[in-house]
Amino acid sequence: MIYVLALFWIILIISALIQYVLIVATCTWYFSHCNCGRSYFSLSKGFWWALRYNLGSIALGSFVVAIVWLARTVFEYVNDKMKSLDS
Repeated sequence: MIYVLALFWIILIISALIQYVLIVATCTWYFSHCNCGRSYFSLSKGFWWALRYNLGSIALGSFVVAIVWLARTVFEYVNDKMKSLDS
């Protein structure tokens, strides 16, 4: 059970990091007033900001969603077993 939770958590952290990096790259490109802010390193800037400023929030949010995923998976499994007993 713990390994499944850890797997869900790792998947969600990676997904959240990718989403955050894309958000930073898009916002820095869109809101820059000149071409000086539109560099080729927007993705690396997003990774740097994610690791430096927001890793704790990303990890906490991913952990909460992983717990919900795990509970939902367990309840769906129990529901399927209960339906198979009724048949």
